[in-house]
Amino acid sequence: MKSLSLRRGRGQNGFTIFELSMAVMVMAFGIMTSLTVLQMGLRGMDTARNTTIAAQLLQSVMEDMRMLPWNATSPQNSIASLEATNNNTAGNVTLDASFTNADPAAIAMVSRFTITRNITDISASMKMLDLTATWTGIDGRLHSVKYSSYYGQNGIHDYLIR
Repeated sequence: MKSLSLRRGRGQNGFTIFELSMAVMVMAFGIMTSLTVLQMGLRGMDTARNTTIAAQLLQSVMEDMRMLPWNATSPQNSIASLEATNNNTAGNVTLDASFTNADPAAIAMVSRFTITRNITDISASMKMLDLTATWTGIDGRLHSVKYSSYYGQNGIHDYLIR
């Protein structure tokens, strides 16, 4: 038995420096890949969250606009007056404290978005309402969501019949 242990030699019990460096490189590659996937997942989650919030903001603003009368005597109370003022100017839609119920967290969330309104004439009794929300994501890229709808002078049946 003594001769068997002598035949194995001293270098057979542990790993070589090459084996150890290969194992470290494989682990480093695995960790770096995991971090990259995690970062991409967080970016995707941020974009999805902000897209949902922007869509909800645009839906609310669109519903407010669709409730306005065609013409009114006081300014800012009709579609015609909105069309005449600062059309398609970045940030021309302001969301006041009543929109967020004066909640500081909601105000901070909504303040990330810039909403642009554009109203164009389709015909004498039809307008197209375009709303665009833009924001900068955590990756520094500019993102946007756009909603479009029609507004008939005499109600929804104007564009369903034509």
